[in-house]
Amino acid sequence: MDDVYKKTEYPVDNWDNDKIDKLIDELIEINVLTKIEGVRTVSSKFRDLFKMLLHDIVTENKEMDEHKGAIIAVIQLLKEFGAGTLSKDTRRDDAILLNEGWLYIYAHKIREAREFMRTKKLFFIEEECAAATHLARVRDDLDVERLVVDTRRSRLDAGQLAVGSGR
Repeated sequence: MDDVYKKTEYPVDNWDNDKIDKLIDELIEINVLTKIEGVRTVSSKFRDLFKMLLHDIVTENKEMDEHKGAIIAVIQLLKEFGAGTLSKDTRRDDAILLNEGWLYIYAHKIREAREFMRTKKLFFIEEECAAATHLARVRDDLDVERLVVDTRRSRLDAGQLAVGSGR
């Protein structure tokens, strides 16, 4: 792998404009990107397939980083959309460009959702345990109060019986 990929988290920052323009033109040619009113965007077909594939990848591999899953999904789709016309290096660069430029948000949102589910579940479990403990204490207190009331009633009933029988 080139040194530029090892030295930075964002290799696109180190690419010259000619390289980026060439990659974008190739992506437009294979219908991955479209140009609408001068704005380049990911085609709806590619985006929809990407979202489904990314979901499948990160759902099946719960421990996989979402952004790595996104790279895998893009590379797989580029193989299909490119139909053998893209070299390995071009697919790698296209995948990086697409993920950094247009598709980053999907992996980011999956990461947020995973974090929410992890912390929310823990929160609910802790909350449910606290509620169950509180409910058990309330029930115990009520049982004790009922026992006290029942005992007093029994004593009263026994006293009334004693009074009524002339004891």
